[in-house]
Amino acid sequence: MAKYVFFNLPAFSHIQPTLAVVEELITRGEEVIYYLPEEFRAQIETTGAVFRSYPFELFSQEQTSPFSTEYHIHDIQVRLAVLQAYMIKQCMSIVPSLVESVRAERPDCLLYDGMFLWARLIAEILQIPRIVLRASYDLTDNPYANLLRVFSSSSEMIQTLNHELAGLCERYGLPRYEVNSFTEDNPSLSIAFIPRSFLPDPAQFDGRFLFVGPSLRTRWQARHALQDAETEKQLYIALGSIYTNQAEFYRLCFAAFGDTAWHVRLSIGTQLEPEALGPAPQNFLIAPRFSQLEILARTTIFVSHGGLNSVMESLYSGVPLVIVPETSEHEAIGTRVAELGAGIKLEKASLTAECLRDAVDLVANDPSFAVRAGELQQQLQEAGGYRRAADAIMHYARH
Repeated sequence: MAKYVFFNLPAFSHIQPTLAVVEELITRGEEVIYYLPEEFRAQIETTGAVFRSYPFELFSQEQTSPFSTEYHIHDIQVRLAVLQAYMIKQCMSIVPSLVESVRAERPDCLLYDGMFLWARLIAEILQIPRIVLRASYDLTDNPYANLLRVFSSSSEMIQTLNHELAGLCERYGLPRYEVNSFTEDNPSLSIAFIPRSFLPDPAQFDGRFLFVGPSLRTRWQARHALQDAETEKQLYIALGSIYTNQAEFYRLCFAAFGDTAWHVRLSIGTQLEPEALGPAPQNFLIAPRFSQLEILARTTIFVSHGGLNSVMESLYSGVPLVIVPETSEHEAIGTRVAELGAGIKLEKASLTAECLRDAVDLVANDPSFAVRAGELQQQLQEAGGYRRAADAIMHYARH
């Protein structure tokens, strides 16, 4: 029996693909210890894994940078950059607080999200074999490239991070890391929750990368009772788990699809109350969150922000998309979906109710979108998912 330690970002889209993998490992007799903030204890313990807590909090859209109040993060790209800086800064406290805890576990392998520099550092300090779990679309970029696009390498923020990282690396006898010279963490095995066929240039990835596609077990999705009558035109609208505080967009959806033949399920997250949106059209069912895979099983079109997890679940279900991106990664994913013929990408800055309605109607009325989504569905379902990931992890730990 091998022992594995998992680290992850406290965000649903990063945690969700790992849950089925963890349970599969435990079903096969392996031992898993999973580090996350306390709020995720129940979710992790349900898999059978041993939960360990570490302190970390994703700050909200209303908060400002932990470095200086001059950096406001209402802009999405700036918000992501400050979050990345915050994650790097947390290395200074998290690495010393966790390194002995992980050492005491004596794991055979450490698995972590590619964004987690501190997990990488702990693995290097303890010389533990490591596997990177990739729940994002861009697999080649510096994981902190967006930070450097927003703040120059000569900025006070980057210089401060580099100075503190240098001290941490010196303390533990590691090579010096600098934010502006990071390379992607490519150990002997990286598991990507995306099929190889979805990549625009798959030939650039060698045998260190295993593309298993979406890792899905429907029971991991939250339940929501649906009591509406089924119709042929089922529209699902959701912006993931982070970018949900968007009352203006939801009202635009009311204007686009209210009192039409579409039966609409609108997920608004937990940052807004439905009452804040005003009266909803009769053909809308609104909830903080739906059981997404169950909804997709009866959906005609999915209007999404273009997060990788959402897009993979949609295509796994054979549902074409209309994508309204929030970030540069969402832009790239939306472009790829359009290239593959499984949907349309729109520009949020110029979006109108009429534009959104026309895009949805086009995808619904042109059968080629559904045909292509169905072809991709087969590819995703044949990629191997959590079982193939578990096979690779166990083989890696034993060799």
